[in-house]
Amino acid sequence: MGCLVAAGDERWWLGAALLSFYACAWLFRQAPGQAAPAVWLSAAVAGAFSARFFVRRRRLFARVAHLFWWENTGFLTGWVAAVGGWMVAGQAWLLWLPLLGYAAMMPGQWDGAIDAQAAGP
Repeated sequence: MGCLVAAGDERWWLGAALLSFYACAWLFRQAPGQAAPAVWLSAAVAGAFSARFFVRRRRLFARVAHLFWWENTGFLTGWVAAVGGWMVAGQAWLLWLPLLGYAAMMPGQWDGAIDAQAAGP
C-alpha cells in the first residue's frame, strides 16, 4: 500500500505534476500551435515526480524488481483506466482522470505513514 499513497511533501510534488498537466490542457485550448514549451515543462515536472518516486520507495523493498513491479502495475492501471474511460465516457474523462487519481492517493489517515516507512532505520 505504501507505493499507492502519497504523504508528506510528496503531496506537493504530485500536486505540481497535476497542476502542470492542467496548465498544458488549458494552453492547448488557448494556443494549440504554441504549446511545445509548456509540454516540455510539464514533462519535466512529471519526470521529476517519477524520479522522486523511485528514490523514496527504494528503501521499502528488498529487491528492485518489486519496486519496478509496483511502478509498472501503476502505469498499466493508469493506461487501462485512461483508454477504457475514454472509450466509454469520451474526452472529458481524460481531463477528470488525473484529478480523480490525485484524490484517491490523498487519504488523511495515511499522513506521515509513508515518510516514516521510507526513512528507514
